Amino acid sequence: MSQATTMITDIKIISTKNALQGNDLINLDGIIKPDKCSLSAISWTTTKLSWRTTQLDILEYLYANINSAIPEQDTWLLIGNCSWQPDNRITRHRRLWGGLKARGIEILHGKNYQDFVIEGREGIKFFGAVSLSKPALMSTLSAMLSERCSYIVGLPKDCEVSNFLNSGWTGTITKDINLICEISNLKGFVLKSIGEFDDPEHGFLYLGPSDIAGKINKIKAHISRLKPL
Repeated sequence: MSQATTMITDIKIISTKNALQGNDLINLDGIIKPDKCSLSAISWTTTKLSWRTTQLDILEYLYANINSAIPEQDTWLLIGNCSWQPDNRITRHRRLWGGLKARGIEILHGKNYQDFVIEGREGIKFFGAVSLSKPALMSTLSAMLSERCSYIVGLPKDCEVSNFLNSGWTGTITKDINLICEISNLKGFVLKSIGEFDDPEHGFLYLGPSDIAGKINKIKAHISRLKPL
């Protein structure tokens, strides 16, 4: 196991080369067969009282540097319904994005909005994706903090994000491990928001291939320029 911890300007960075073996970052030991998937992990967290602003700073720096270090990837928000919705005319008319907007959740400045409906005995669920830009990050973070059934993902430009929508997800890493591994096996990655409202730490967790993790770990130098709040 290779693991490192770094503290930079109120941002704690922990990384592990093999997230599927015992480590202090995330417990995924034995959750999936090693021959099915290889995952590295990095977390960027803060304990500052102004954590929401600092978390946005982290996201903006991650986004800018990921685009620079991995230009062959597109960045998407995956978001969906954690709970079943009533199967009626209003729900089907609003679909995912209209339903989120009715709850005060709106992704501004995104593009290529997509969604897919899953039907079940308890109702329907919508899962969707939107391509992100830097101006979209503030509303993206607000959406992720409001709807835990969400991830930011990086995908190769020739990969169709719509392929992931029909299976849905829960927003819980251990339950979504097959989806995360599928993305990683395609040389993509996942970013998950860390921390509930009353948790001591907030930030982002990376899960994906080790070579991309190595490129992203170089972001340390850029994060060190974050100004204290």
